Amino acid sequence: MAVSRAQFSVERPPLLILTLLGIAHISVNGFDDAFPLPTTTANSHNSGSVAFCLYLKKGMAMGSLVFELRADACDDNVNILSLLRKARVVSALLKVQTISAWLEHEMEGYELLDDIPDYRKITGRVIYRHPRHGSIPVDVGHAELQGLMSQMAMNNPLSQLQEFTTEPNRGRTLGLAFGPEQCNELRSLLQTPTSEFMLEIPLNLIDRIVSSVRNRIVDFAVELEAQGILGEDATFTREEKLVASQNNYNITIGTMNGSQIQQATNGSTQTYNQTTDLEGLSTFVESLLPVIGQLNSSVEREQLRSDLETVRSQIKAPTPRFGIIRESLHSVRTILEGTAGNVLAAQYLPLLAPLLAGLPLS
Repeated sequence: MAVSRAQFSVERPPLLILTLLGIAHISVNGFDDAFPLPTTTANSHNSGSVAFCLYLKKGMAMGSLVFELRADACDDNVNILSLLRKARVVSALLKVQTISAWLEHEMEGYELLDDIPDYRKITGRVIYRHPRHGSIPVDVGHAELQGLMSQMAMNNPLSQLQEFTTEPNRGRTLGLAFGPEQCNELRSLLQTPTSEFMLEIPLNLIDRIVSSVRNRIVDFAVELEAQGILGEDATFTREEKLVASQNNYNITIGTMNGSQIQQATNGSTQTYNQTTDLEGLSTFVESLLPVIGQLNSSVEREQLRSDLETVRSQIKAPTPRFGIIRESLHSVRTILEGTAGNVLAAQYLPLLAPLLAGLPLS
């Protein structure tokens, strides 16, 4: 399926909007109740390449295009678009078509799902917008479908994606809107009239995409060096071009041929800050603790008391451990859900959802 080219615009600082044509358009007003997501470390593709990043620029051969390419790929301070251009020049001079095509896609964006590399596949959490409680996690009740809905392929030019990795956006969260088809499926499945379904992802996943591209350019340069292709004096000899033409430079780009993953299409993404409502958590705990006697089961009463006391102690700690708070609140929710029809469940479950949604993962 072909998609339109993505566009990037700035609505107003610090809110950044990245239009992903192919995902449904969404409103950007008031989307600030994001729930936390599990962070993912940068992809450590071909860690052996790291050794080749240890170099001294003074020791590099004067005018070697390949040495310069490797050096720039290893230097995070080099703009990714400049790096892509340099790599494109090298691949074009050597007539390495596979690398040239890949670099063009990274610079211009991907038109077809089958062309998108697997490192551009991202996984987040499906949420919907509740009119009162903000962003609420969505559980479709089917593991396979949940997995499919939680993944998306980023087709945008790399230079646009890198805008989200700049310092002003550190610690923020990215929201990707679902298309009309997916939204209709979710509305039908969940029996809800809401139309604002999104996929939330931590911004470090975009960092991982940029890092993956750098690593693969390092791999390309290292392969050329290993074959004696250096490009001295900013040019390649006939022998170097001949050697390059006889090799297949497959730097493990990988594609999603036949994948059922969704493509980022026709819509927008936004970044926003996550905040933890410690005061709201404290109010919830202090309000629920005195009335847990309404539970019939003594075992449930004691477990609920223990969970709430744990949350209370973490809130008062100099550095609250949000992972412990989250685990305790999940236990509280399980107990309340097991008392369907009880006044406590009706009163406190709606309050618990946004509190869980506002917790960072740590």
